[in-house]
Amino acid sequence: PPLRLLLVQNPPALPALGAALLAARVHGAALWIDWHNLGFTILAENHGVPLLPPSGGLGVAPRRKGAPGGGSTVKRLLVKVYRAYEEFCGRRADAHVCVTEAMADWLVAHMGLRSRPVTLYDRPPAHFVPATASDAHALLGRLSPLLEPQLEGKA
Repeated sequence: PPLRLLLVQNPPALPALGAALLAARVHGAALWIDWHNLGFTILAENHGVPLLPPSGGLGVAPRRKGAPGGGSTVKRLLVKVYRAYEEFCGRRADAHVCVTEAMADWLVAHMGLRSRPVTLYDRPPAHFVPATASDAHALLGRLSPLLEPQLEGKA
């Protein structure tokens, strides 16, 4: 059957968003992005690059003279390029899904999406409840024989 819809989760944006965008266009399919986070913010955090607050668009914060840290010039540039890439792909997607209204608001205000993301709250169904201690003990008792051979020799 022909490809009609391509759903891609973000992050990771590289190379997933670009590859999905290309595949959707080649096949005439709709591209939906499921926004779980913003990849450029994770990259910034991992490399010590400070960002403006969400109300400021989460852009790379300007360098302050004499301030420690702030990421190297190359790291700061990579974060800016990564954000531009996410924005470029996001603006070209046909629909969006995310898990909070706050993220939907931010994406519309700062990424310039063509359509507002649909918010699908990330929570378990009502029949998922915390296991009691006896249920957990019974489960571990059933799993123990399966796990023991894998754990032998790793001590």
